[in-house]
Amino acid sequence: MTKTPKATGRVLAAEAAIDPALIRRLTSLDKGRAPVLIARKYHRMAEDAFAFFRGSNHLFQADFPRGLRHFPKVWLNGDLHLENFGTYRGENRLTYFDIGDFDDGALGPASRDLLRFLAGLHLAMPLLDLSPGKVAKLSKIYLAAYRDALSSGKALWLERNLATGLIGELMRKLDKRLDAGPGGSAWLRSRITGDKTDGDKTDSGKKKAGRNTGKGSRGEDSRRLRLDTGKALPASPKSRKAIEQALAEVARQQRKLGHGDWHILDIAWRIAGLGTLGLPRYSVLVQVTPHQADETVLSTEGDLLLLDLKLQPGSVTAPYLKKQPRFASEAARVVAIEKRLQAMNPAFLTDVRLDGRSYTLRELQPEADKLDLKQIHAEAGHLDATDLEQAIDMMGRLTAWAQLRSAGRQGSVDADSLIDFGNRSGWVADLLAAAARVAEQQTALWHMTRAWLLAEAGRLTPVDAK
Repeated sequence: MTKTPKATGRVLAAEAAIDPALIRRLTSLDKGRAPVLIARKYHRMAEDAFAFFRGSNHLFQADFPRGLRHFPKVWLNGDLHLENFGTYRGENRLTYFDIGDFDDGALGPASRDLLRFLAGLHLAMPLLDLSPGKVAKLSKIYLAAYRDALSSGKALWLERNLATGLIGELMRKLDKRLDAGPGGSAWLRSRITGDKTDGDKTDSGKKKAGRNTGKGSRGEDSRRLRLDTGKALPASPKSRKAIEQALAEVARQQRKLGHGDWHILDIAWRIAGLGTLGLPRYSVLVQVTPHQADETVLSTEGDLLLLDLKLQPGSVTAPYLKKQPRFASEAARVVAIEKRLQAMNPAFLTDVRLDGRSYTLRELQPEADKLDLKQIHAEAGHLDATDLEQAIDMMGRLTAWAQLRSAGRQGSVDADSLIDFGNRSGWVADLLAAAARVAEQQTALWHMTRAWLLAEAGRLTPVDAK
């Protein structure tokens, strides 16, 4: 049984009176998005205050407290919370645990990321049956680790062979999945349907009659993305054609690097995330084959590569900050910030132009590769206190390492300034108090809008889906 933060009587009474101005603010980014996915977004946001917080980052950024703006200027993730930490495979094909999702990245005061993470702790931990006292302790652990890592002045990374606890287990799960063998892991098999052909045989070993593949032919590969998992919808023929054309240049670059030939097998609209639900986002299933016999083929598993292609409309953080450095496109901004902040670039990370708009391309990161504490809690019935504290400590260090790694770049402060900031503690109490206040405000907003969110989700849901 999950719990939500207790609301005051005033908040409960406000549920019956929906403020039109608040609804306009809440939905200001949703114009033009796919209605069926907006419905899913609103339904999820209505579930609890943490989900609401995740789906309304633009409100958090707009209402950011004035008293916390005099912090060192750093490159921000822009949407830092528990579920934006996870594992991924780097371009060196090793497993990493780091900050993810830089769609709202920008240049601004460090307090933006720190406060969002701490407020998220206040909203997420009650869902795991943790008391306010425990949340306060975890908040202090996060900031203590952050300050310690900053004061060291050295940007490190989490060594996967030494990782323990919740994070270590998550990294081992990814390594195990990637070592699943030619047939692929259960996760991969659950996302695709159809057979891979090998010469005159399918995966099942049955002879395929009447087909001459010829030398170098891939045969009739029927593997496709499944559309019955709740994770994908059909892509239109127009979108498929445009994506194939846009990725042709990426495929040529990979071939020049000696990473084999790309053959697109299928394209589907991907359903993932929360704040960006309804925006164009695609999964691309690619078969990768050696161009020459001695080539090293880079794939997700076996001979398949799963790619994530995501529209980048712009950072919701940037409008509330001082003038930002210029980038060639919004996707170029995301790629540049991610490469600066992460220890290792994710595989295939690049920006792509598609129908006059900018998209980020990367190897697909499954939801299962994120540190989903709610799921772990549900499966185990509890969270080990030591493991949880260790995970929060590491998140604080990863935050500091990211800022140190990007220090001195295009307007961010230098490492010496960050070291000095880490050695000072006068700002800690104000930040901790502000996080508690913001969490209360976010909970109030959730209570004031959840009835409307549920009603609007029902209105936007197709009749045959109800």
